[in-house]
Amino acid sequence: MKKLKLILPMLAFVLAIGMSFAMRSNELDYYQDNGWKSVPEIDCSFGEEGCYIRLEENGNPIQLFDTPA
Repeated sequence: MKKLKLILPMLAFVLAIGMSFAMRSNELDYYQDNGWKSVPEIDCSFGEEGCYIRLEENGNPIQLFDTPA
C-alpha cells in the first residue's frame, strides 16, 4: 500500500508532463506578404506541390512554408 501511495502521484505527474507536450498547438506556418507572416499550422503535407490557402474568399491562393526562409 505504501508503494501505491508513492507510485500513483508520480505516475500522474509524468502523465501530465507527457500530455502537455502532446497537446502543443503553437506551431506555425508562414507565408510572404510584404514580409513573412504566420498563420496557425494547417493540416497539410508539404510535398513537391506545396500547401496553399486562401485568406480571402475570392483571393488568390497563397503558398505556405514550414519556416520563414
